[in-house]
Amino acid sequence: NVSQLLNEVKKTSAGLMVNKDVEMVVEADENLPHMMADYHRVYQVVNNLVSNAVKFTEEGTITLRALAEGSEMVLQVEDTGIGISDEDLEMIFEEFTQADTSSTRQHEGTGLGLTITRRLVQLHGGTITVESELGKGSTFTARFPLQAQVNPEMLIVVQSPNGNK
Repeated sequence: NVSQLLNEVKKTSAGLMVNKDVEMVVEADENLPHMMADYHRVYQVVNNLVSNAVKFTEEGTITLRALAEGSEMVLQVEDTGIGISDEDLEMIFEEFTQADTSSTRQHEGTGLGLTITRRLVQLHGGTITVESELGKGSTFTARFPLQAQVNPEMLIVVQSPNGNK
């Protein structure tokens, strides 16, 4: 239930916005089709995108949006934060890379969050993109198949102590 997932992310993210003039809004129809996917990993994707939006938005709005388009569920996190330059858009999904690499950097992080987020979306057979304008905010769009595709990379063989797989 995607609408429920977005509201849960909103609820658990409230503490991140305590000292900010930021409102979080959820735009999701209660009658959206259910998505067959790993709930915890999709939650992790949305939560990471929201955490980034909060980190880079001092005032304004963060919108969590869900809509069904054909055989896909489209999840968006849109913010009115600082935005990302065109040059930096090319690299933000790369490992250990951050848009602001200056010695006066204001925002901490390892540069792995968006890399992991992209990988989780891809493991579900989906895609993630970003649109941004410096000084005006960013919109991250993750597209998931409504019916998760079986991806061999997602399969893990577990052997129990008695030798069963």
